[in-house]
Amino acid sequence: MPDTTSDTTPRPLRNPRGYHATRVDGTGRLKLPSRFSDYIHQLAEQTLFATKIKNVARIYVNGAWERELDKLAPDPALRKRMARTAEAFGGDVDLDPQGRVTLPQKLREALELENKQVQLRFFEDIITLYLQEQFDAEFQANVAANPTDLERAAELGFDVD
Repeated sequence: MPDTTSDTTPRPLRNPRGYHATRVDGTGRLKLPSRFSDYIHQLAEQTLFATKIKNVARIYVNGAWERELDKLAPDPALRKRMARTAEAFGGDVDLDPQGRVTLPQKLREALELENKQVQLRFFEDIITLYLQEQFDAEFQANVAANPTDLERAAELGFDVD
C-alpha cells in the first residue's frame, strides 16, 4: 500500500542561485526573475533596500542591509557614514505584483542604469546588478583565477574531480 502521509517538515528557504539576464527599463523598473520574486514573497521580512556599493547596484533582502550595518557596530562613526552614503543613493523599494522593483532615481542616475541590460546575481540575500560590462570584466577575472581556485578548493576538501 502506498504511503499517503505527506512530509510536512518545512524546507529551509534558500535564495535562488546563478546569474540572470534582465533589463532596467526607461522608468527604472527592474523585472526580477520569477524565482527571485517567489523567494521574496515567502519571506517574513519583505522590505527591500536598494543602493550602490563600489559603483555596483545592490538590493538587500530579508534584513541583509541591517545585518551588514551590524558588522560595523564596533565603529559607530563608520556605520553612520556607510548608512548615510547608501541612503543618499538608495532607499526602501517595493516588489510589485508583477515582480518588478522601481530603482531609486539617484541610484539609476549615478550608475546610468535606465534602458540597460543587466546581469543579476542573488547571493546571501543580496541581489547584485551588474551592467553587462561589469559582468564581463568580473567573469574574465574569475576565469583567470580558476586554476588556482580549483587547486585551493581541492585542498580544502571541495570535490573538483
